[in-house]
Amino acid sequence: MKNIRGFKKAVFFAVMTVIVLTVPIAAGEILLRVVFSDGGRTTSGGPGAKPFEFTYSELGFRGPHVGGPKRPDVTRILIQGDSITEGVGVKEWTDLYPHQLLAKLNSEGEKYEIVTRSRSGREIDNHLAELVKLAPKYKPDIIVYQWYVNDLEIIKKNRPKNKMLFWRWAPFHQKMKASSYLYFALDKKLEWISPSTSRTYLEYLEEDYGEDTIGWAIFSRVFYEWVSVATANAKRILVLLYPALSKTGDNLLPGISESMMEMLSQKTPLHLPAVGQYMLTGENAPDTSSRFGIVRVGRKGTPPGVIMFGPYMRLARGEYTLSFRMKIGDNTGGQIAVIDAVSDKGKKIWAKKTIYGSDFNQPGVWQDFILEFKLENELVHDMEFRVDYKGGATLSVDAVELPVKYPKIEVVDPSEDLRGLNTYASAFDAHPNAQTHGILADLLLKKILYSSGG
Repeated sequence: MKNIRGFKKAVFFAVMTVIVLTVPIAAGEILLRVVFSDGGRTTSGGPGAKPFEFTYSELGFRGPHVGGPKRPDVTRILIQGDSITEGVGVKEWTDLYPHQLLAKLNSEGEKYEIVTRSRSGREIDNHLAELVKLAPKYKPDIIVYQWYVNDLEIIKKNRPKNKMLFWRWAPFHQKMKASSYLYFALDKKLEWISPSTSRTYLEYLEEDYGEDTIGWAIFSRVFYEWVSVATANAKRILVLLYPALSKTGDNLLPGISESMMEMLSQKTPLHLPAVGQYMLTGENAPDTSSRFGIVRVGRKGTPPGVIMFGPYMRLARGEYTLSFRMKIGDNTGGQIAVIDAVSDKGKKIWAKKTIYGSDFNQPGVWQDFILEFKLENELVHDMEFRVDYKGGATLSVDAVELPVKYPKIEVVDPSEDLRGLNTYASAFDAHPNAQTHGILADLLLKKILYSSGG
């Protein structure tokens, strides 16, 4: 009899436990299904397995698009951007800033036309490759580039992965995420609050792409190439600096935004680390007096050859002054290296200089060697800067500095206009909402119509 009573108690407590756990779970599931009854169709990134409902123009684009020959009485604008310009999170394509901008520009008659080119996940090297093809084809008068912090990520190998999100490895995860609204919401919440096992994404950007990193050096070089191509093909260049925003409109990465502003104001030269270029002989080595490390070649046992070449970059017409930072470990007084600036796979030599041991003030001390050249072509596509080691001493190369003069770039910085606003497309998606797109359109309108470049 006692066993029967004990069994009944166990069953009772088991049933009560199931009820206590099931009722709030069921209530939470029902509540979320009521609140997000669209199933993800209109709530960007929200629960439900249904695809978000985007609208498109008659031509199938998410922005204004014009083709054919450019009319002489109409100003043509080419807009480049990523998922922000593409309008991820916003249903109507007419709510996006390119369409709103065009409508306001032509409010008193057709004076402008826009070609919009945007795609999610693009970085600056993708924008550059696209501009090389699009600019000669569309012949824009104005080029607008929408920048975002992920444009810096040309190298992604160190992007952090949060291993604390272990449940996502389970085979049931994707099915549960698609079928249960509560599971979806909990998964999203745990992603936000879960401590990272390495670095957060923001920490990764600051540490790997801050101003004193090789990531920033590579980005700034490719961005200048983009500027060179844009300058050769359009009268005006506008850069829309979209910041990384919190839900309260605060800039989460102000340091990177400030670095962009400094670069656009011509305060920083291009820094081309030797370890980021190519080499045929020598070795990469650490050096406490170098920002990123050096390329080093020894007098004994190392054959002569090119220890640095690249980066095969585009440069616009103009006068340039290269500075090669090098040092020697000993000094024999003989020929050490030849430095040059070339293009067309070395067939075109723009400047060249032979460096002797006597040109160094003393061993072990960094010294800058200057090489000046002038480009008469409108745009040279494959400039490279080389150090050809001839022997005679232990030689170290740190970097090449290239002071550049940016053309007048008109910057549109919406940070202050968005401060204090919730710009998110939804509680699950940080892309800008329709209201934010309207603000961007107004800022671009003012810059195009009323700035000194207009």
